[in-house]
Amino acid sequence: MVRTYSRKLGARRYQDYTPEKLQECLNEIKRGEISHRKAEARYNIPRHTIMNKLKEKHTKLPGKPAVFSKEEEQTFVSYISVMSEFGFPLTTHDLRHVIKSFLDRIGRSVSYFNQNIPGKDWIRSFLQRHPQLTARFAANIKRSRAATDESILREYINNLAEIVRDVPEQNIWNFDETNLTDDPGQKKIICRRGVKYPEKVCNFSKSSTSLMICGSAAGELLPPYVIYKSSQLWTTWTEAGPPKCRYHHTTSGWFDSVTFSDWFVTLLLPRLKKLPGKKVIIADNLSTHLNVDIFERCREANIYFVCLPPNSTHLTQPLDVAFFHPMKVAWRKVLTEWKSTPEGLKNNILPKQAFPMLLRKTLEILEPNIQKNLESGFRKCGIYPCDIEPLLQRIARKETHQAAVNAAFLDILQATRIAYTDSGRLQQKKRKKLNVPAGKSVAHEEIFPEPQTGESFQKQGEHNDDGSSDTTEEELILQDSSDDDFDTYSKKLIEQEQEVEEEDANVPSFKPIVKEVGAYVIFLYEGEQYPGIILSLNNEGANISAMTKSLKAWKWPSRKDELFYVWKDVVGSINQPIAINRRGLFRIPELENNMMRVLK
Repeated sequence: MVRTYSRKLGARRYQDYTPEKLQECLNEIKRGEISHRKAEARYNIPRHTIMNKLKEKHTKLPGKPAVFSKEEEQTFVSYISVMSEFGFPLTTHDLRHVIKSFLDRIGRSVSYFNQNIPGKDWIRSFLQRHPQLTARFAANIKRSRAATDESILREYINNLAEIVRDVPEQNIWNFDETNLTDDPGQKKIICRRGVKYPEKVCNFSKSSTSLMICGSAAGELLPPYVIYKSSQLWTTWTEAGPPKCRYHHTTSGWFDSVTFSDWFVTLLLPRLKKLPGKKVIIADNLSTHLNVDIFERCREANIYFVCLPPNSTHLTQPLDVAFFHPMKVAWRKVLTEWKSTPEGLKNNILPKQAFPMLLRKTLEILEPNIQKNLESGFRKCGIYPCDIEPLLQRIARKETHQAAVNAAFLDILQATRIAYTDSGRLQQKKRKKLNVPAGKSVAHEEIFPEPQTGESFQKQGEHNDDGSSDTTEEELILQDSSDDDFDTYSKKLIEQEQEVEEEDANVPSFKPIVKEVGAYVIFLYEGEQYPGIILSLNNEGANISAMTKSLKAWKWPSRKDELFYVWKDVVGSINQPIAINRRGLFRIPELENNMMRVLK
């Protein structure tokens, strides 16, 4: 049940004046320019309020005292901002439990919080007190996209700067595919309070129509190119559409190499040939875009083809950043209006003959802002003017928040980020194919039966289909051995262990710490040993660049992991890591030897 608040009869009247207005009133009274009664009439401020302010009474704010101090709330704001910028934002539900955890840790109990969990009203008031925060819908991005870091973007911008140097804005173009669906989306409606599932009659389907959109850094938009999902193309599907719009069809409804080449030759290439000088096309590295014939035509027309970094189009694609969202907002508006017409009400899906007309109306809505949206998209993506700063402002920059959060919080946050964005793949469990007859099911217990008391998984003497036995040599000896044989076998195991220890003794262990720049060392981080190299040092400790684990080997991470460690956390020095292959994997013999001794 939704709680509603209403003012009780006879309750106090809340102030309807600003602090500046009150201060102006008090200054006039102090200067003797006006009396209390005249000030009350002129400024509409109660006379008793004026008298209390002059006598410095009732200086506290009205209402219930705040639960947290300004410093504590500002700390919450800093943490929330950092979590959001690192890609792990808090929901209102998360924030309520964070507050509970904070109160429990410091031993405070708030009576009007339910078990120290603040209510939704407190969250609403908290957001109002801190307007720099807002509750919004978040776009989900994949782990591969989140791994796009500053080094990748800098390399891309440095290469792009060489290509677009002295190229005018009207010669820089970007194209990308998108689609317009048949679903107009949800709308807020007015209904009777208490209805759990309000509904609106509106036909829709999961079908969509593909488009190719292309625009320049000067704000010029090419006519769209439409792809229908069909084996044929009919004349009615091309009527009443945008001027000079072209139409095609494929069985999948998506662009392939043939349709892309046709779009390039019929729409983009003729426009670029009219532009003097060097031309630059920027697009993602989709396989359908990589065509030898297209590259040859680009070379003849002095056109340079630039591919965006993989998994970065949400940052570097101007059409994705500034054009497609307003376009789809306008499309949903046009589609909703059409669904309310007699033609839209009687059709369960969007007919292809109606699509060109709706597309034309969508572009007409966008027309006043097309140039501004395209220009802002190229600017925000750092393409024109070519600059890395707009891109860096949109990714997490950890070094700027060191003073805003404590070290423990930042370490946990960085560890979580690395766990999500590390390019290394997790080791998968080995699997075995099951030969199950058709029409028959299988249970996990039938594949891996639990061993019975006094029995092994496979009795001695039983063999696999290939004649081999899964029973180990140790199991066979223990199953059929007399006490003398067992003693002999135990002595054999001891001798083997001594041989292994002698072999391990030949592997170099940790050496005394070499306190110099460039020395390789082993240090402790959260109780685990890691290899690294000393970058700088002083009497208290050293700044170490750490390696990261990659399955059974070690590698240097793509994003440098540099931290300051005190000398007591440095275990010892080691030799230079041994390269295993050309992919940047290394072995640390001293660390492997030490781990074997720990396991023993």
